Amino acid sequence: MRPLRLELVAFRSYDRADIDWTPYELVVIAGDTGAGKTSLLDAISFALYGRTPETAANATKDLLTLGHTHGEVRLTFRLGGETWRATRRYGDDAPAPAKLLERQADVGW
Repeated sequence: MRPLRLELVAFRSYDRADIDWTPYELVVIAGDTGAGKTSLLDAISFALYGRTPETAANATKDLLTLGHTHGEVRLTFRLGGETWRATRRYGDDAPAPAKLLERQADVGW
């Protein structure tokens, strides 16, 4: 599995972020303590599995950025020659559907 793009809304310390890894063959996540490196890895885990290593499946409220009532994580990745997009929405006011897995086709997602 190769991550291509990660989009975050109200996820931990990220109010809004869009990370595009498509131009890079190799990626290193580096930065100062508290810069959000672990949050990026947690977001990938949450998009794919609905949880992070530290949280239980029902503790998604702990992932919300302070002051928000819902958030969203979207991971676009390549697997087996196909491109996929996993979306998870969480929080009390999160729009439906809460989870969505899409495969890219010739006509879109």
